[in-house]
Amino acid sequence: MSRIRNALTARDRLVWYLVMVVVLLGALLAHAQYRLVTVQTDITMHVPPDLSRGARLKPNRPEPSSVYLYTQHIWQQINEWLSSGTTDYRAAIDQYQCYVSPEFFGWLNRHYDRERSTGALARTRSLAPYQFYTDDYVRDAGNGTWYVWLDMTITERVAGEVVKDDVIRYPLYAYLDSRSCNQFGVAIGGFFADQERL
Repeated sequence: MSRIRNALTARDRLVWYLVMVVVLLGALLAHAQYRLVTVQTDITMHVPPDLSRGARLKPNRPEPSSVYLYTQHIWQQINEWLSSGTTDYRAAIDQYQCYVSPEFFGWLNRHYDRERSTGALARTRSLAPYQFYTDDYVRDAGNGTWYVWLDMTITERVAGEVVKDDVIRYPLYAYLDSRSCNQFGVAIGGFFADQERL
């Protein structure tokens, strides 16, 4: 009789273990199903402008050359005044508000007011890159922040006459920006050093 009782106890123990295994597998299956439903479907890939050297792409992480290109594009668009600095600079600041930090947006507005009061905006301006990109122009500062040096040729005209033709180095820092209005994913945070004439 004790043999039968031992066999029944062993069977009951085995059934208990099997029930626990089935419950555990059911929980794992439910968790896997939840993860599949909530998995990220949109991934942002930043493809560098020059693929001749190859590229190792990471999701949501731009390469230094892409950071340089975004920073250069935004800065050039804000500071290029084709008809007059008084109207173009103001319009560009407002148009590219989402591509600069809120603090830098405030600085640009104060700079506009200061330059307008001195009459320095009554001119046209064009910016062009001074040299080709090299890796020396961008330094990764960590935490999704980069130091970017832009060497730009700046030409200003008043009534068609050139009044300024210089090469300026703009030391700007850029950072990863997750605001929905910023389609580049990179924004200019401001200057990390003084501008210098080259």
